[in-house]
Amino acid sequence: LTMALIRRVATKSINVRVAPQYFMSTKGNMETDEYVIFPREKAGLDYSLNWSLNKNGVTPSGDAFRLTKGSEAAKFGKISPVKGPSTCAPEAGEGDLSFDAFEAGLNDIILNLEASSVLYVAEGDAPNTRVPVRIITDSGDVAATAMNGILERMPK
Repeated sequence: LTMALIRRVATKSINVRVAPQYFMSTKGNMETDEYVIFPREKAGLDYSLNWSLNKNGVTPSGDAFRLTKGSEAAKFGKISPVKGPSTCAPEAGEGDLSFDAFEAGLNDIILNLEASSVLYVAEGDAPNTRVPVRIITDSGDVAATAMNGILERMPK
């Protein structure tokens, strides 16, 4: 009773910052017109990951999972065997791939990723290098294969 009274009085005179664990330990939805739970981070909702994806040009509309270990990625999809590339990917502006066609294709991919309800972000090093690589996909299978067959784990 005392805590409820303090909160009611305090919200009328100043902004009150309530520790998230206070709400997280209770059951049910505690949000009302007066009280909002913040932060709402959970598995699939990581603010730092969402902002970094936004910096990469992709704004997630649903859950986004950062995968840095092969064992984590295996929970989300089936691992497929990886074959080496048969040919090198074309460079934008060379041959049949114009810069405009590349930009149009990239924009289509970004729109599809943003429309997806779940994104998987596989992060690791390119093989035999210390070059960080991020693979953003809406497929758990692609993320699992990337983490277990293509990317190397980044050192801490």
